[in-house]
Amino acid sequence: NNAHLLYYSVLPLIVAQVFQRLLFVINNHYIAVLGKEALLIHNIQFSFLYIGQYIGAATGTSCLIFYQREEYKHHQHAVFNFHMLLCFSASLFFIILACFFTHTIMHYFSVPQNYVGMAVVYFNYGLFNLFLQAMYVCVFSVAIASGKEKQAACISMVMVFTTIFLNRIAVFDIFSGQHNTENVVIPFFMITITNSVLLIIGIVILFFMNKQEKSSATSLPKKVVFKVWLSELVCGFLTGFYPIVYV
Repeated sequence: NNAHLLYYSVLPLIVAQVFQRLLFVINNHYIAVLGKEALLIHNIQFSFLYIGQYIGAATGTSCLIFYQREEYKHHQHAVFNFHMLLCFSASLFFIILACFFTHTIMHYFSVPQNYVGMAVVYFNYGLFNLFLQAMYVCVFSVAIASGKEKQAACISMVMVFTTIFLNRIAVFDIFSGQHNTENVVIPFFMITITNSVLLIIGIVILFFMNKQEKSSATSLPKKVVFKVWLSELVCGFLTGFYPIVYV
């Protein structure tokens, strides 16, 4: 019925993205203390993290379309793994593409010259977080659809509170209060590395939570799955590029 479809397809993606948006808000709050230049550099990364979220949301939507269908009940392992591969491939494509245009992107966002070096390193590292964001939203969605919503919610809440705790240490204990590259760089990178480590831990836990009994991938109509995934991805990209174009 419609309520069942809503719960297993729409709600998981909404919950996953709400948790991720909350982490974005927390990071922005603490990075703002480091100065307007640091916030500008972070917002460049933030804009591209949206692409990662939309890749994850598109992949999660496509996965759930097939994951809960009766004819694929015995092929959930293959459905999950194939979508994780698609998610990884799409993320990798955009990471490589962005790496080629890093300095152009810095110029487009008008990064101050004395901050360009730090901004380039921070941005390239942030592309790794793009990949992690995409994978996390996907595995989080499938975890809720698999009836593990309580465990998934607990993992996300732990990530949120841990982020707040470590960000406070970075900003109020490590940061000296002087707004220059030498004093900003350590707390600045501590915040983004914390996010990466927490996302990796969350992905690993959720991935093993979502593991199903092995099934044959040969019976999975990969062309059909790919077409559905691609249509969801295109819609997501059209939305995901707005923060970059209109920043």
